[in-house]
Amino acid sequence: MKKVILCLAILLLPTLCFAGDSDAERLEAAKRYAAVANFDRMMTDVVANIARTMPEKDAKIYVEFMGSLMEDGAFKKTTVILMAKHFTTEELNTLADFYGTEMGQSILTKFGPYMAETQVVIREFIVKGMEEFKAKRESGELSS
Repeated sequence: MKKVILCLAILLLPTLCFAGDSDAERLEAAKRYAAVANFDRMMTDVVANIARTMPEKDAKIYVEFMGSLMEDGAFKKTTVILMAKHFTTEELNTLADFYGTEMGQSILTKFGPYMAETQVVIREFIVKGMEEFKAKRESGELSS
């Protein structure tokens, strides 16, 4: 009998661990976090900071173009769905709770400039890495 109870406990453990974490609950928690974090503002800040690295005439056109891409809400919808996919309800609610605080809001105001600078570094890193990879692959230094 102890073995049966142990087997049942093992089989039910995943269900018990995720009780109260339905897709709908995660989606609602993700929407709450997105509202608190204000992804539209964050993305607008990122775009504005990237635009500062461009010539003025290009920057204005870039900001307008990126703004038009944001108008339909697809970016926000996609990020909410992806958050619900990767995070638990508890994690999303914890994020919303934190970013709803004064400290959390202060941190969020810094994400735009941070993301803009980080994006440039990441892009340069990836491009340089791909160039080096291609050169080493073509020279035979890297082979499968």
